[in-house]
Amino acid sequence: MDNFFTGKKWVSWFLGGLWLLVVLVLVWTRLRSVDTSAPTTTTATVTATSIPYPTPSAPDLLANVAPANYDGSATALVKLVVFSDFDCLFCKAWYTRQLRESLKAEFGDQLAIVFRHYPVASEGSLTVAEASQCAAEQDKFWAFHDAWFEQHVLGQDEIAEEEIVAAAAASALDLTAWQTCRDSGQVADY
Repeated sequence: MDNFFTGKKWVSWFLGGLWLLVVLVLVWTRLRSVDTSAPTTTTATVTATSIPYPTPSAPDLLANVAPANYDGSATALVKLVVFSDFDCLFCKAWYTRQLRESLKAEFGDQLAIVFRHYPVASEGSLTVAEASQCAAEQDKFWAFHDAWFEQHVLGQDEIAEEEIVAAAAASALDLTAWQTCRDSGQVADY
């Protein structure tokens, strides 16, 4: 049996976990600094000699996100965009430690958690990501997400089709419609 650290798989897991940690710290800092008291009015003096500076722009991380991939309101004050992989050790830790649930409990309607796929841990990651988006077509993305992390054993050489179907069945999906979606490839570009 190969040692975990002899292959290159641990590098992907480490980088994915590091990325997730940075995002969580940034969101946690932002949520802690939200002032929920009454808004105050400020005034600014603008002169004719003011130089207009361009507003910095960031990529729209919420573009093309299926509504089913939101856990919370799309109009929430803060949106935590989670880049995750269904075959990633640190991503599974996010689920098993119930971080999503604890953040939702603490911040309620102020927070929406948005799932974005980052399938890099294994060759099967993309297959599971597509299967989850077919579950999203039935508004069952988070049910599939939770069922997958509940039953999937990480570190396998391949992800078995039976394992994907078992997660879909545990999600109470219409399996015929779900399989039709998978066969059509309609979510392959998601």
